[in-house]
Amino acid sequence: MDLNSLIETTVVGLGFELVDIEMSPRGRTIRVFIDAPEKERGIDVDDCAKVSNQLTRVFEVENVDFAIGGGMGPVRQ
Repeated sequence: MDLNSLIETTVVGLGFELVDIEMSPRGRTIRVFIDAPEKERGIDVDDCAKVSNQLTRVFEVENVDFAIGGGMGPVRQ
């Protein structure tokens, strides 16, 4: 499974919508943009932590060497 599919599957599996993915120029840090249209107040810090923690676990299992939170070419939908 490629990285974009791995991220999208994880984010959607947690009940969020994947909006965008950006990768730093050196390819070591990714930034994942999420949304939850059904939530009246939008995304909060707990939602970000939930996705970040789950992606960290998935990346460890899949042996993906990235740091969550930084700046992959856009995957805008």
